[in-house]
Amino acid sequence: MIEKLPLRIRLGSMLFDHVVICLALAIIDIPFRIVDKINSSSAVVNGFETHFAEGFKYSLLIGFVIYFCKDSINSRSIAKRVLKLQVIDKSTGIEASPLQCFIRNILIPIWPIEVLVTLVSPNRRMGDFLAGTKVVALSTANQNKKVEPVKVAFAILLSMGYAVFLYFLFDSIIQYK
Repeated sequence: MIEKLPLRIRLGSMLFDHVVICLALAIIDIPFRIVDKINSSSAVVNGFETHFAEGFKYSLLIGFVIYFCKDSINSRSIAKRVLKLQVIDKSTGIEASPLQCFIRNILIPIWPIEVLVTLVSPNRRMGDFLAGTKVVALSTANQNKKVEPVKVAFAILLSMGYAVFLYFLFDSIIQYK
């Protein structure tokens, strides 16, 4: 029987991942911001400025793809590696597939609600229920399994499609108002 993780470890893992991914997004966004700042202070063709204003939206898309795939390599994100945790398939007890990891992360846009669910269920947030996974302490049986690049690439492609879908969904909601 796998014991429950302490709530502080689980919440710490979620917060750590969130901070790391937000920092990565900030780093990705810096070049777009610099070019946008340069363009706004000079007399540049309007279309060129618009192109780089769109750059922020693209950096957000990249950030979402990173977030959706954060656990796809050996079912462990950066925080899970540091804290020696792993996402496993709840029914088999083996490491979750990259597809399961993608599915468990598709609810990231409602991250605050995921945190609230974790307060009640430290081992399984909403995404875990959706994907049939849970977070556990890393076991030696699941350590150092070979990465399957095709499965990871498939999860990345799905993430890109989902991120673009969210972009158009939120953009149409904003345009509607």
